[in-house]
Amino acid sequence: MSSHARSPRGLALLAVFLGACAAEAPSAVAPSASVPPRAVVQQRLEAKLGSDPNHELCEQLARGLAGGDRDAFKPFFDFASFVERVIAKGSLPGPLAAQLRANPSGPAKFGRAYFPDGSMFRCLGTRSFLGEPYIAIRQWTPTRYDYLLVRLDGRRRLPLDDYHVVSSGFLQSELQGLGLDPQRHEAMAKIDAMLGQSYKDDFAGIIASYRTLPPDVQAMPIAFFHFINAVYSSEPTGSALYREATQRMEEVLRGRDYALAYWRREDALRRGDVQLELRARGELLDLLDDYELLTR
Repeated sequence: MSSHARSPRGLALLAVFLGACAAEAPSAVAPSASVPPRAVVQQRLEAKLGSDPNHELCEQLARGLAGGDRDAFKPFFDFASFVERVIAKGSLPGPLAAQLRANPSGPAKFGRAYFPDGSMFRCLGTRSFLGEPYIAIRQWTPTRYDYLLVRLDGRRRLPLDDYHVVSSGFLQSELQGLGLDPQRHEAMAKIDAMLGQSYKDDFAGIIASYRTLPPDVQAMPIAFFHFINAVYSSEPTGSALYREATQRMEEVLRGRDYALAYWRREDALRRGDVQLELRARGELLDLLDDYELLTR
């Protein structure tokens, strides 16, 4: 394997402003005691889905996305609850918060789903993230994969109110809170621009722009995602910049176990570290019971 990172350019967008960059699909490795057999993982998943009270909803969402319904989440999305989460995560002036509450499906729209052509989806059932229940759905193409975690707010009619794309590390409510904060408009404009730069493979430009962000914004997964993706897509694994991004990953994504396992695995794949890749793969398997990771 080359010491240069492989560019994960298949952007899988599911956001209002921007979404997540789906990395290349898992590569085949020799069996190891650290990775359980495929049959064991598959049986574990089937057992969990069989007793999952949210299984039907999860399957319905996955089928809708697979059928090209880019609004599959909207009928189940609680905009009012989402707005409260946005307000709680942002430093929004009182009048703006009141405006959002008065029209929750207006400026704080959940957005449509955008995925690369040929994307496929699989329901993985209810999972725990940051101590709260989420529905997990795997999205993949023949060369790329990612995971969506959609938060359950416990209501029967409108059960969803936030989501997390695993590769990105951030919640949609966090992105909206930053985007609507008047004091963060300049920083958000730079983060928005990074998405366009990634389409152009302008990784040096993304890294330079990231350096100009305030330190507290650099430490947010919303901004850091673009930085680590740019570094891993352009830097040799032995460079000082690569080491910096990998070390900061552990700090910025602390507590976000799915994103940490995802990027630890990407690091291991780039460096050709089979044992570390297997450990990270094992972490993802423990979190998601996704046997497909064993077959690609």
